[in-house]
Amino acid sequence: MVYYRCEKAKLRGSHCTLSIYLLYHAETDKVTIYKNEAEYDHHVDKVRGIDESVKKCTEELYNDGIMKPKEIIRALQARK
Repeated sequence: MVYYRCEKAKLRGSHCTLSIYLLYHAETDKVTIYKNEAEYDHHVDKVRGIDESVKKCTEELYNDGIMKPKEIIRALQARK
């Protein structure tokens, strides 16, 4: 039997109750899928990536000719 669980949940702590189980039958090539009726019960609060306002500001700086990473960082810090 192979267990699959929601990958969006944390590795430690409470887990999402949504899961799927695959049962591989030994005598045949048949596979049975078991899925529980649960819904996603976790919240992904973690924001990934760069904020859209920072992306827009960086693009404006790039278009203005500021292309070096350190110059972009200084310009972003000055705009705070």
